[in-house]
Amino acid sequence: MLKQAGANAWFHKGDLRRAQAWYAEALAGMRAHPEFGMEMWKVYKDLGDVFRRKGDNRRAEEMYEAAIQSAYDYYKPFKNRELAKLNCQLGTYALESGDLDRALAFFQEAMIQVFPEFNNADPAANPAPAEVYTESWIMDACAGKGRTLHARYLRTGGEADLTNAARCFDLAIEGVRQLKQSLGNDAAKIYLGDFSHAFFEEAIAVNFLLWEKRKDPVFIEKIFELMEGSKSSTLQNALQLNRAVIFAGVDKDLLRREEFLRVSMAEYQKRVQEERMKGETKDTSQILVYRKKIGDLEREYDQLLQKIGEEDPRFKSAMREVAPVALSDFRHQILGKTDRVLEFFMGKNNLYILSFDRQHADVRALPLASGVYNELFEWLARFQKPEAMNADYADFLQTGHLLFKQLFGDLAFPSDRPLKLLVIPDGIAAILPFEALNLTPPGAPPVFLIERAELRMAYSASVLTQQENWPVKTKEWVHFAPEFRTGVRGLSPLLYSARETEGVYGMTTFSGRSATLPAFLEWAPRCAWIHLSTHARSGGNGVAPHVEFYDSTLYLPGIYALRLSAEMVILSTCESGLGTIEKGEGVMSLARGFSYAGAKSLISSLWEVNEFSTAGIFSGFYQYLKKGKTRAEALRLAKLDYLHSPDRPAFEKTPWYWAGFMLIGVDGPVRHQSPVRAGFYGLCLVLAGVAWVIWRRRRSAGHSSLRRA
Repeated sequence: MLKQAGANAWFHKGDLRRAQAWYAEALAGMRAHPEFGMEMWKVYKDLGDVFRRKGDNRRAEEMYEAAIQSAYDYYKPFKNRELAKLNCQLGTYALESGDLDRALAFFQEAMIQVFPEFNNADPAANPAPAEVYTESWIMDACAGKGRTLHARYLRTGGEADLTNAARCFDLAIEGVRQLKQSLGNDAAKIYLGDFSHAFFEEAIAVNFLLWEKRKDPVFIEKIFELMEGSKSSTLQNALQLNRAVIFAGVDKDLLRREEFLRVSMAEYQKRVQEERMKGETKDTSQILVYRKKIGDLEREYDQLLQKIGEEDPRFKSAMREVAPVALSDFRHQILGKTDRVLEFFMGKNNLYILSFDRQHADVRALPLASGVYNELFEWLARFQKPEAMNADYADFLQTGHLLFKQLFGDLAFPSDRPLKLLVIPDGIAAILPFEALNLTPPGAPPVFLIERAELRMAYSASVLTQQENWPVKTKEWVHFAPEFRTGVRGLSPLLYSARETEGVYGMTTFSGRSATLPAFLEWAPRCAWIHLSTHARSGGNGVAPHVEFYDSTLYLPGIYALRLSAEMVILSTCESGLGTIEKGEGVMSLARGFSYAGAKSLISSLWEVNEFSTAGIFSGFYQYLKKGKTRAEALRLAKLDYLHSPDRPAFEKTPWYWAGFMLIGVDGPVRHQSPVRAGFYGLCLVLAGVAWVIWRRRRSAGHSSLRRA
């Protein structure tokens, strides 16, 4: 066993000569001690990998055959997941070698080993979806078979292989879904989302080919289902949990315990962040202590949720898995408010774009090798600083036009109003300022997409559906603007930030020293509208995204720990929409954190925005809300006012100054009687009352004088 472990170490270091020698010694020892027979097939398989890496395919084949024989001798007559694992590994080797029929045989055998009731060796046969259970090798076996059938279709053109491949990927993805349900913490679910992202890409590729061949709408429905399944599942689970905790009427003592554990986990995660920020002086042992405490709290939290579910049927009912939204249902739900939806899937080889309105739907595949990926990166790089954009503005506009044509194709715009667009991005597209794309070819005056379209974003159709149905019990509005006028904690002053909500009656404002983290944590859960005007960073180098208050820093884990019932959160900060892009989940940003906590709508930023232009845009935004405009309309019109203002020099009208903020989530006019209108109407009532009192006094005075006369 020690020789085997040592051989594994040499193999991973790339020392194939020593690895081969140590594996051979391990094999000899196992032959002499039959009690280690269960490990013998693994050594044969590892030796095969050594010869394969050396390029000695003949010897590799011999070792793989010996591995199969040894494994079946040991496990027969029973099925075993280790046999499924071995067959998957050998199937992958055969697929990479181009021996597709042999690869199919291996993957079919792997499926036989991993599905208890399935015994059909015919590659045309598959288990029923109902036979899928929580087992990781189900994913690999079914996806491997689907991948091989897809490769054989590309070689022979047999459409039956393509149809069979689609069924196999359905089984693999059902395996992903069930395994994800069994996982406790978000980190494990996000890891599984990253691991399984390739399955979704391959499934979309197969269904895209079927769509091109048959033009059957069922494949559009399927592609939508796959795109949705690949996005934001952890966020969906969080929204479901938040709703259950807030609205299911859980026992108050259990709620207090749930809050204590949730806040405690956030506190220890904050301590990890603060220790990391010490750089070379950080105490690694203390970080390990904090991480152990976080692990203990996570386990206790999971146990508490299980207990709540057992004792409270309403909570248990609220936590039942929500069925993914179907394309037909989503069309009915959303297209009264939106003209067209574009949903993206960013794969390793292609960017898939699904576009639909009430009557029509289509899907396109943009090969990333065509240059679109590089163009996206180069164009985004221009938004880092205004100087980078202005250095070659003509080239920036030209690239923006090329991207518009690639991403939107022949999109038609109404002549009498802006096109209402909902964009569900993926990958790098999630940080793309779509409004700054240029509709006109080189040489013509630029026409930005914002001038012809009204945009908003969503994490996924399923998340948006949950947000649409999220009840808001609170009505208070609050604005936090620390300003940092004295450069407190080394943060630069934000002199215009308090102006962003000027004229919004009924807005409670915490500015300067009063804009503290404890005040925010007290007010945020009871507010329907939260506006933050402060510093923030997207994180990096081991530090989580964070937002600054006058006295302290709120890190992303602390935002996850909030329980909000907010109609809108406005993050008038830098980089609040940026963060690490996780396949299968999205951008791990401050914006996502507030969505996770329960915000129905957000406005967040994509770069280090300009403070002066930001103040002007948000001031205009509130003025348009007061006039009854929807959130998307109000933000668009405020940006256009800035863009077309005669008081701005041309260099301050580039997209860097106005395109940084995007609306995510639910649209619509302000719900309830908002402070914008309530304050206005309240002021009118006060003025009317004052006028009435003055009139009465004058009238009384007039009567008195007449009587004295």
